Amino acid sequence: FFFDRGCSTDQPRQKLESEAREREAKEKIKRNSEGYQNWLKQKEEHEQRLREQQKRRDELKQKKMEKERQKQTTEKQKAEENFQEWKKAKDEAEKKAAQAAKEKALQEKQEAEKKREANEKKFKEWLKKVNESNPKESQTEQQFTNKPWVPPIPKSIPSKRKQNRPQSARTAPRARSAIQSKPLIITRQSTCFINWS
Repeated sequence: FFFDRGCSTDQPRQKLESEAREREAKEKIKRNSEGYQNWLKQKEEHEQRLREQQKRRDELKQKKMEKERQKQTTEKQKAEENFQEWKKAKDEAEKKAAQAAKEKALQEKQEAEKKREANEKKFKEWLKKVNESNPKESQTEQQFTNKPWVPPIPKSIPSKRKQNRPQSARTAPRARSAIQSKPLIITRQSTCFINWS
């Protein structure tokens, strides 16, 4: 009878302990489940923050690259405009320089022509005065022509042996006579004629 009463008291205690262990296991599983869910939630939030940060960095990088491209485009366009302005100024300067050189050459040519005409006019006036002062001699064969004076060509060219010899006194009269035969200027009774032939 004593044994039966002891067995009856052990069964409820074992049942209670079993229920307590079961509740504790369930609570542990519940706690573990909540912690895991919290960890997953925190992990997802952290990854979301990382994604947002990466997105912001990409946007900033994209904006920076776009700004750099715009800056390069602006600088290139400005450089092209400066080059076109420089080229235009250079072309205008070269054109002005060429025009100035052309005008200067034309002016020099006109001045030279005027000077030549003035000299020719003065010479004709002088020649007219000379001929008017001596009307008789102005009608002779010694007339003014436009032919330049050419020195006379010697009849014979002396040899090399004769060139080495000192000039004799006999060659001086011949030279004088050759010069006198066709003088450059002929004066007759205060009249001056230029020998162009």
